[in-house]
Amino acid sequence: MIMITRARLTADYLKGFMSAPEDREAAMRKLAEASGSKLLSFYFTAGDKDFIMIIETDTPEKAIATSVAVGSTGMITDATTVRAWTCAEFKSIGDMAGDILSAYRLPGQA
Repeated sequence: MIMITRARLTADYLKGFMSAPEDREAAMRKLAEASGSKLLSFYFTAGDKDFIMIIETDTPEKAIATSVAVGSTGMITDATTVRAWTCAEFKSIGDMAGDILSAYRLPGQA
């Protein structure tokens, strides 16, 4: 499954980065691998979050644990991790939703 984490960088992170700028992709790859996951993409971003990390993993707990581990260092804050679905996976969800909908009764209807 694909998991996407977005977060803000703290002042401490920026101080360390400014004292020795570096390409962080290798560090993020190692981080993902430590959880048994695979880094697909890592980007710094503008807006309400400072980076986005996309990993492939077999359980969502591994992605959350990764965020918790890094968050405990004080280098990131306001982390959000979500699951992403491929178009084919989401089609299957739509198919299931259609089947489930037949069992739903609207309020006020017998």
